[in-house]
Amino acid sequence: MSRTTASRARAPRAHAARRLVAIVFVAVFSVGTSTWAASASWTANPVALTGSATAATVSVTSTLTVPPVAEFKVPVTSPTVADTTHVGALTYANTGTAPLALTLAVAVSAPGSAALPGKIAVTLWSASTAAQCGSTVPATGTTAGTLSAPPGLPSAFAAVPGGTSIALCVALQLIGTTANSQGESLTATFTLTGTVGTNWTASASSVIAQNVYRVPTPGTVTCSGSGTISLNFTPVAGATSYRLLRTGTTTTELKTFTAPPVTLTASELPLLTLGSVPLAVQAVDGTYGTSSGNSAITVRAAILLTLLGLTC
Repeated sequence: MSRTTASRARAPRAHAARRLVAIVFVAVFSVGTSTWAASASWTANPVALTGSATAATVSVTSTLTVPPVAEFKVPVTSPTVADTTHVGALTYANTGTAPLALTLAVAVSAPGSAALPGKIAVTLWSASTAAQCGSTVPATGTTAGTLSAPPGLPSAFAAVPGGTSIALCVALQLIGTTANSQGESLTATFTLTGTVGTNWTASASSVIAQNVYRVPTPGTVTCSGSGTISLNFTPVAGATSYRLLRTGTTTTELKTFTAPPVTLTASELPLLTLGSVPLAVQAVDGTYGTSSGNSAITVRAAILLTLLGLTC
């Protein structure tokens, strides 16, 4: 075969090869650039999945673990911290599963003692347990106010994890003297509310009662005698002395004495006293500066054998 003939024979085969390459390129390009003509799939053995969904729960409890001393009884002289300040502890437990941000509200009931909530200072701090609250107020980490303007919670109450508890240590201090608030009382309800977000809340409360000492009022007063009368009654625990009062439109102190009975003559009454004479006996407590209510009795002033005298 001549060179010319061989060249002509190879030319058609080379041209066919170039056409094949072009076709392959077009096919690959079409697959690579199409967004719908190409697809892929695979298979695998099935895998079983198990599990459960548990909703968070929100609940709290409150326990007055260490009740503070209930009565303020502050001596006139040399009072101690224990006399003026009562320390107690409330234990709050987050019994749910969600962490809670806690807030405190204090509601006070003080019938007839409207001023007393403002006379009791409140200091709060936190502890892991009630036993760790101790008996004195720490120098740092506290919040302070009064029962009429309660303080906020310490910072440890900002986030209490589920299933845990925390102690709220409470110190109550009487502002002023026992005499200034004698006989007054109140109850304070400490309500703690835990929140999660804006919709989930749970609350629990504990009640603390406080009163201010007052010497008791004497019991029934009996009268005996004529001319000079004798008034008798059972001695009062805590009394250091007594007052005998003339009551009525105005109250006048007739005499003081240290123990019953006490005698009274007409000469000890105001001039020109005749007829019914209202009297009262009052106990006095010099240790704490208080005085009791009145125990009343009525006697008569009359002319007895030309002289003014008293009868029962």
